[in-house]
Amino acid sequence: MIRSFFTITLRILWRNKVTSLVNIFSLSIGITSFLLIMLYIKHETSYDKFNVHYENIYRLEGDSFAKLPPVIGDYVNDRIPEIKKVVHLSLHLPRDISYKPVDNPEDIKHTKTNVIWADSTLCDVFTFSFIRGQASTALVAPFTAVITERTSKIFFGDGDPIGKTFEFANHQFEIKGVIKNPENFHIDAGAFVSMTSLPLVYPDRNLNNTGPNSWLWSATYLLMTDQVDHAIVEEKINEILAEINDGNLFNTIFQRFKIRPLKDIYFSGALQNLDYSRHGSLRLISVLFAIGICMLVLASVNYINLTTARSVVRTKEVAIKRCVGSSVSLVRFQLILESVIVSVISLIVALTAVQVIITPFNEV
Repeated sequence: MIRSFFTITLRILWRNKVTSLVNIFSLSIGITSFLLIMLYIKHETSYDKFNVHYENIYRLEGDSFAKLPPVIGDYVNDRIPEIKKVVHLSLHLPRDISYKPVDNPEDIKHTKTNVIWADSTLCDVFTFSFIRGQASTALVAPFTAVITERTSKIFFGDGDPIGKTFEFANHQFEIKGVIKNPENFHIDAGAFVSMTSLPLVYPDRNLNNTGPNSWLWSATYLLMTDQVDHAIVEEKINEILAEINDGNLFNTIFQRFKIRPLKDIYFSGALQNLDYSRHGSLRLISVLFAIGICMLVLASVNYINLTTARSVVRTKEVAIKRCVGSSVSLVRFQLILESVIVSVISLIVALTAVQVIITPFNEV
């Protein structure tokens, strides 16, 4: 019986080609738009969630500054028990790094990427997936580095880069690890180099007392213990930092320090001073979600209107089926099956369209 219903349904759809095509096309457009919008929203709301300690990572900020003197993070780390780890990230604008093969010195490769000075605690706070090397040995010694898979492909193709060196800031850095591209990380990174290299790379710089526009000011991230009270820890930080926040150790006096959860950084908007991270728009996400729902509802309403408009034509068909003994439930099942088949075909078309469109959509 089910097979008979399917056969009849397909014949009806084929007999009414124009109506069926309009129904399928309109539903497919609505579903495709909805799926693309939902994929974009999923991408935007997934930033930083790859971190195992996602709920326990905070960024330390002072007034409207996203970066702070490194001494501030070290000072609170030693004095507040709720803080398990601290990592400083000093970010450069995209810089040239190069690789010169030992066996072919003439074949020098260059790329421009974001190089970030990082503490050895980087992988204790953030959860990067290592393709090669180990997190425990990365960035510990001076002149060591961890590069992303994208950077590794540019320099080494599918080869093993561990133990090889690239040039940055006129010094050679040994590659200790390769991580998967952190696509959904609020920091755009191509390589991390050890913070312990800084005094050796810039021996003439005063690394302990820096001005408000210094290149050394760093993003300071705190890994907290589970279930900490955000407000209490923030008050402790302000009380403790009052001891050094007098303009002597660093020449900026902050009015108040605060800690921002990692989950809020991407959608929080750029800070006024020394902001460095990627940012998304929560308002845009909300608008797009509403548009996606509207597209789906409009496609459904359009299908219902077209189906209702044909109800007069279908009345004769239904009457004949009732006359030859078909029950109300079977007639109803036949009509529902038609809608289900149209919806399934539309979904298949939409999924196919998404697969075709997704690459240029991602580029946009």
